[in-house]
Amino acid sequence: MKNFEKVSDLIAWMREVAPEAKLTTDSRVVQEGDVFFAITVPGGKGDGRDFIANAIERGAAAIVVAAGGVELADMAVPFAQMKNLNQALGAIGNEWYNNIQADMFTVAVTGTNGKTSCSQWIARALSLSATPCAVIGT
Repeated sequence: MKNFEKVSDLIAWMREVAPEAKLTTDSRVVQEGDVFFAITVPGGKGDGRDFIANAIERGAAAIVVAAGGVELADMAVPFAQMKNLNQALGAIGNEWYNNIQADMFTVAVTGTNGKTSCSQWIARALSLSATPCAVIGT
């Protein structure tokens, strides 16, 4: 088991043990070679650590949990603990996927009325110009 405090150190370890991995917090969607993050959500229903065995069965190449969260001596896959894991998830994803959002064009629509209509209109116009897009929100 490895223990990490820095995102960069965890990423270096992940690149060693699972270089082609996708990252997930949902054991139900784990595919061969993925890294499973067994997180806990304060006030949430469930604990990701309860699904580690399922993630391994589905082919997880590595497991990452919050530091101090669990001791598993006989892991079938590489296992790491990360200090402040929940708070670091965004930075981990950003670094793993090479700052993918840096090249994204973002539009925000605010106001009292018409947000849904405007956001759908903008998305449709961008789609027609062959710009991949998504709408998140109302």
